[in-house]
Amino acid sequence: MITSFTDRFSRRQAHQARRSQVARLSLATLGLALGSSPIIGAITAGTADAGVVHDSTGCPAIIHQAGSVTWKSIAWKVCIAGTITQSSPAVTTFGGQTVTAVGDETGVVHVLDASTGKDMPGWPQAMSTPAGAVAPIESSPTFAYFNGPNSAPDIIVAAGSTWVTSSAGEVEAFSLTGKRLWVFHVGHQPGTAYGVISTPAVGDVLGNHSLQVVFGSWDHKIYVLDSAGRQLGSAYDNADTIWSSPALYHLPGRRADDIYIGSDASGRTDSSLPGGRCVGGYLTDFRWSNNAINPDTRTAQPGLTRVWYKCLNQSIWSSPAVGVINASGRAAVVVGTSFFEQPFPSATNRVYAFYAASGDKVPGWPARTVGPAVGSPVIGTVGASNTIAVVETAWLCAGKTQADCGVTNHSEVQAFTGDGRLIWKTKLLGPTIEGSATLVPLQGETGNDVLVGTGYGIYPLDGTNGHFLFGTNGSNQWATVNPGCRIFSTLAVAQVTSGWDAIASCGGPPAFHFPGEILAIPLPIQPTSAPAWPMFRYSDSHTGSNLP
Repeated sequence: MITSFTDRFSRRQAHQARRSQVARLSLATLGLALGSSPIIGAITAGTADAGVVHDSTGCPAIIHQAGSVTWKSIAWKVCIAGTITQSSPAVTTFGGQTVTAVGDETGVVHVLDASTGKDMPGWPQAMSTPAGAVAPIESSPTFAYFNGPNSAPDIIVAAGSTWVTSSAGEVEAFSLTGKRLWVFHVGHQPGTAYGVISTPAVGDVLGNHSLQVVFGSWDHKIYVLDSAGRQLGSAYDNADTIWSSPALYHLPGRRADDIYIGSDASGRTDSSLPGGRCVGGYLTDFRWSNNAINPDTRTAQPGLTRVWYKCLNQSIWSSPAVGVINASGRAAVVVGTSFFEQPFPSATNRVYAFYAASGDKVPGWPARTVGPAVGSPVIGTVGASNTIAVVETAWLCAGKTQADCGVTNHSEVQAFTGDGRLIWKTKLLGPTIEGSATLVPLQGETGNDVLVGTGYGIYPLDGTNGHFLFGTNGSNQWATVNPGCRIFSTLAVAQVTSGWDAIASCGGPPAFHFPGEILAIPLPIQPTSAPAWPMFRYSDSHTGSNLP
């Protein structure tokens, strides 16, 4: 069985109240033992690539694939020394060339020609750290077209890891040719992890027709930077850690993007709440203001101000998605939560939806999931009928604690209507799923299907009913696409010179001693319409919104 991805987090020191120091239990306690993996059974903790058979590319060979699977071809794959855990491939097209970017746990950024898998000129590049320091990457690199669509994008990368202890918390920018442009250092709160796991989003937050960079940090702050990496105004003090990635959306009638982001909450005073404190997590709509009010000191300064917020009784590590999900035509903010608070409170097994402009609950929501919905929901039409849906990944747990989740060896994908009703759900092999779904037509129709990865490989699912496609199934461990490379990230789909490919990053955390792998797999049937949600956070600028 595949080892789970659960036991990563420990309680914060008492004076910090509850969350964010990152720690791992031994691999033997991870829910499923590493040595019992059906795919790399010879690897055990402490070994380095023991028993792994490599193919001609230097990557671990696919040991076996079920004969029923008809989706077999791989366009290219490359392996790297650094492991890849949660960094999802980002994709952009510039000057007629499609490019993909991924970060690894050694703090190296890889930028590849998505058609060939070859390094782009000037790449790879390591994050800038003092001697002996490390800046591991689990966020997804972001492409920022600061000088317009006709000029080459910059690449924004945040450093922070749940598996490698970060000694340098930073966000960096590189040119497309690999030149380091700037480095922004975040703070370090006592008793917390150090770094940024939140994927930066790029948009016009100030409403000045230029682009800014927005991200949350484990130092409790939400930052807005300009294109030169300079902090704008005062960083918003959340009084607890931020794991969620921001979504940006330009509400009708507004000059600037609003910022929607989840966070932790460990008892911040709030007289509007029962008990006067928020314990769990916030979902917040922020807006830039020259007279932002600090919620604690009540002083005014340029920065972010809260427009509306929701306190839930579970931490929100899921990243919100913004889109229209019902006939009202109003933009909604959709988000899962996490598994931190235990025994799991009521908000754990839920996906929430609120109208973006007001924060009012969308009728029919929240929807119930089978377990913690840690991944980020996606929004788009699915199936032959082009039904608007919210698709979310969720853990499948045997009880109400984190330890109960790895032992099931399964996760689920669920699709919901715009009023929160279940359309379908599909059980997958592989526990504690971390990545989000990707929505793309796979069967030659205009309706979208679903691509998702687990520790067993890649699963294509029919958007109409959730059925397995191309001979894959949920009972045979080898009946996946690219079995053998553990996926804890989100797949991307992109149009390259030869057609449409799915691009994946995989390997698993460093404890597996398994090389990081980046690969492209041609879609078996070329789409006739654009994918509804083609990558993590929807777009190359990672706005998390599919609306203009």
